[in-house]
Amino acid sequence: MARPSNPAARTAILEAAVAVVAEQGLATPVSRIAARAGVAQGSVFNHFPTKAALLNQTYLHLVDDLQARFPQTVPGGDAFEPALHALWQDWMRWATDDPSRRLAHKRLGSSDDITAETQAEARRREEPGCRFLRKAASLGGLRDEPQAFVFDIVCGIANTTMDAMTAHPEEATHYCEVGYRTFRQALS
Repeated sequence: MARPSNPAARTAILEAAVAVVAEQGLATPVSRIAARAGVAQGSVFNHFPTKAALLNQTYLHLVDDLQARFPQTVPGGDAFEPALHALWQDWMRWATDDPSRRLAHKRLGSSDDITAETQAEARRREEPGCRFLRKAASLGGLRDEPQAFVFDIVCGIANTTMDAMTAHPEEATHYCEVGYRTFRQALS
């Protein structure tokens, strides 16, 4: 008979997986994740039946962590631009406040261990942030371009901005604003 779920242990395991994936990569054994979480290895498997399941849930955990910073609705009129700017700043802060979260997200997002079902679920959970980007794109010269192309441009600008902010924390605010201006110009 399975033990009852312990939400605090599950969260500790997910957070440990984020840290270990960022530090050591995806090939790290579950025993290291368990040790980092302060739980027995068997406890990991009480919450996640396989290492692949743990990695998939860790990826969704990071998606949820980022999306929790974003508004769930897109304002209209004069409120849109300040809300978009705040979304950009929150996105950049998420990536630079704890760079290990961004690295784990990047590693997991490009991993073959992340299933098509998990990728689809991640896209569903990312929808609030995507609505902002679609609206921003619809107001400018890229409105007729494929959404995936526009998102790749935005992510390229965002990743370059995050890299500069992380490499030069003393100038992070400057790079955040330059990145935002570049993002807006690209979508104008």
